[in-house]
Order: sequence, then structure tokens, then C-alpha cells
Amino acid sequence: MTGRQHNIGIIIQSTIMTGVSVYYKQPLDQTLALLLGSLCGMIMSPDWDVDGGFIGNSTIRKYTKTDWFFNTILHPYRVSYKHRSFITHAPIISTLWRILYLFIPFITILTANQNKPSLKLFANCLLAEIILIPLQSLVILCVLRYTDLSSFYLFYWLVGLTISDTLHFLLDKI
Repeated sequence: MTGRQHNIGIIIQSTIMTGVSVYYKQPLDQTLALLLGSLCGMIMSPDWDVDGGFIGNSTIRKYTKTDWFFNTILHPYRVSYKHRSFITHAPIISTLWRILYLFIPFITILTANQNKPSLKLFANCLLAEIILIPLQSLVILCVLRYTDLSSFYLFYWLVGLTISDTLHFLLDKI
């Protein structure tokens, strides 16, 4: 399936998930965290492993003009894994792997399954890590400051993202 078709599927799935949540009178904050997690699947996509980029790049370029920033962060991930490999597309595993990557880009060096020069990959990982340090620090500070509240919302956000990734995986099988 194309990236556009994946995004349409995510929007439909997010709408249905939100409707079910509202129908069963789930708290609004849980519903919003699920919805945000699911919609994040359009940017935090299993297709980060596509060497030439993915549809999320055009979305970022269109709305924020910072796709160069995103490309710099994702470059080590893209060149380290083949498209649709187990670690990048398996439900739950790939979701956790991408989140882990945002905190430790150097994991790509340990798990790369393509033949790439390791010194160049190391340099790209280092650059990604330097760019990600402010984001990592912000997330850690928020979690430490609001431990009970943030872990609660983070859980629902993660469930939403995992549902979106599972849909992506299933659509790739069609």
C-alpha cells in the first residue's frame, strides 16, 4: 500500500476508535491520548525505514518546513534497516523500537541489517543524538515532574500508536 493509503486508513481507524470510546463513555483525556497516539502513526510510521523518505516527510514539509531536521534524525534508521524488516514493521515491537531509537540512535549500529560503512553510520548517529538531546531532556523532565499524570497519558498514547502501527502492518499484507 502507498503512504497515502496508510494515512487514510489511520484517519478512518482513529475516527472509529474515538467514536467507540465516546460511545462507551470513556474519559475525554484517555480518548484524546488514544487519538493523538493513533494520529502520530502518520509521522512515527513503520515506514521510517524507506531509504528515500516516506509520506510523513511531505506532511512535515507542508506544515512545518522542518523536514531537513527530521531527515537528519532519521537517516541512520533509514540506512540501517531494509524496508518492512521484522524490527521495523512487527506490531508492538516496531513501535517500541522507534521510540527507543529516538532516545538511543546508536542502537542502529548494533542491529543494522544492511552493508553500510560503520564510521559513516556512527557519525550520522552522533549527529542525530546531538539534535535529539533537547527533546530527550524535555521528555525526561516532564516524566520526572509529572510522574503519575504523564505515565497515565503516555500509556494511552502508546496504545493509540500501537493500534496505528498494527493497522499499518495489516494493510501491508493486503
